Amino acid sequence: MASRRCALAGALLLVAGAAAQAYEPSLLNLTVPSALQPGDLDLLILHRFYGSLLEQPLVGANVGFGARFLVVPGLQLRALYSSQYKEVAAGAGYARWFPAAYLGLQADAQYLNRESAAGRVGTLFAALSAQSTPILKRIRLGGAVGYDSRLNHLGFGTGLAVELLPSLSLVAELYPFLPQGWERHPEELGAKHAFSFGIRLTTWGHQFSLLAGNSFEIGEAHLMAGAPATGTLHLGFNIQRRFALY
Repeated sequence: MASRRCALAGALLLVAGAAAQAYEPSLLNLTVPSALQPGDLDLLILHRFYGSLLEQPLVGANVGFGARFLVVPGLQLRALYSSQYKEVAAGAGYARWFPAAYLGLQADAQYLNRESAAGRVGTLFAALSAQSTPILKRIRLGGAVGYDSRLNHLGFGTGLAVELLPSLSLVAELYPFLPQGWERHPEELGAKHAFSFGIRLTTWGHQFSLLAGNSFEIGEAHLMAGAPATGTLHLGFNIQRRFALY
């Protein structure tokens, strides 16, 4: 059922007739400094299959639906729902690019609420993200540091995008596993570095990513907490559609 809803929503995004603009160089999971313009609305569908990529790649999925909206230059509102643990996240971020320093920065704060064995629990997650301007015209580096208040956990993420064609890039991410707080929350902190890799196709107003990784979690807050010890690879994809509302 979730897969059918995701397919339907994807079709609606593809045929929507609203005006759209060119895209920012997103990574697979990691937040990058926003390039949205005031009045831009970005709708997202995120899909992470539960099954092993090598055995049953299309079995069940953690499905996410999200939106970003730029209110005024630099100030972005965002919201996300993911089916795993029925998590709801909402927050805001502020981005600024520094051409003289060849990078952009974005500070984010979010509140996340999800189901757990003890009932619904909430946490505050704060992050600072950075991305370089193109290196040798084809390579972009990204990185982020984030803090989860409930888990008392500090995490990091890094990303790399290599442009093969103007609209096609290879993308990879790594979230080093940091064990602090593991003894207090072993059920929510992973045991390995989380990673993902894939391709990104950008068209006018759309962005599509096909990826594989060792976690089916959605959002950098969870990937910074580590991946399961099983090391199973999971297939996933992202669809983004950008609208200029005013």
